[in-house]
Amino acid sequence: MNKHSYNTRGANDDESKNLTESEFIISALKSSFDESLTELKTEIINLKDVIIKNLLDDNKKLRESNDKLKTKIINLESDLNDLNQYGRRNNLEISGIPEDVKIDHLEKKALEIFNAIDIKIDMKPIEGKDIEACHRVGKFNNNKPPRKTLVRFVNRKICLQALINRRKLRSFDTSTIGLDNTELYFNENLTPLNNKLAYLCRKLKKDKIIEKTYTRNGEVILFKFNSNEGLKVPNESFLREMFPSYNFGTTYDSFV
Repeated sequence: MNKHSYNTRGANDDESKNLTESEFIISALKSSFDESLTELKTEIINLKDVIIKNLLDDNKKLRESNDKLKTKIINLESDLNDLNQYGRRNNLEISGIPEDVKIDHLEKKALEIFNAIDIKIDMKPIEGKDIEACHRVGKFNNNKPPRKTLVRFVNRKICLQALINRRKLRSFDTSTIGLDNTELYFNENLTPLNNKLAYLCRKLKKDKIIEKTYTRNGEVILFKFNSNEGLKVPNESFLREMFPSYNFGTTYDSFV
C-alpha cells in the first residue's frame, strides 16, 4: 500500500491570512460604526438642546400670552361686575321680615319700617309710588332665617337715605308695626362677586386680620390696623395676595 503525506501548512497559512483580513475588515467596520455612532449621539444631543430651547421659548410665550388673557378676563369681569353693581344702585335689602308677612303685604310692611325710622324724600314720607318693586329673594326654607326682602326705589336718594338711617333700627321697637322680637337690617344690594368679597372681609375682621370693613356705593372697603386709608377690594386675588398666609377656606357660594 502506498502511503501519502499531506502538506497542510499552505492551507493553514491561507486560513490565517483570510482570518487576519476578516478581523481587519471587522475592526475597520467597528471603528467606522463607533465613529458614526459618536457623531449621531452628538447630533442627537445638539438636536435635543435645540428642541428643549424651542420648547422653553414657546412655553414662555404661551405663559406670557396666558397671563395677558387672564388680565383681560379679570378686567372684563371687573367691568361687568361694576356695570351690574351700578344697575343695583336703587336697590335695598331688608333682612329680618318674617316669612308670615305674605307677598301681598310685603310692600306695606316695608313702608311701615321706612316711615318708623324717618326716611323721607323732599321732606315727605315714603309712599307706594316711591317703590318700583318689592319681593323676596331666594327660595323658601323653613329651617333657615327669613329670606331677604329686596326693595327697588324709583329714586336713588331714597336708597341712600335708608342706608344712612339704618342705624336707627338698633333702637327701633318693631312691635309697634306688628313685628315682635324681630331684628331688622338694611344692606346694599351687592352683586354675587361683591357679596363674596364682603363675606371674606368680614371673615378677616372676625379673625382680627383687619381692623374693619364695610361697603360703600357697592364697593367693598377694608382697613388694616393702624391705617386711616381704606382699600377698595376689586377681586378675590387682591385679598389672597395681600394676606397670603391666611386660610380663606372653601369657597362661599351662597351669594344671592
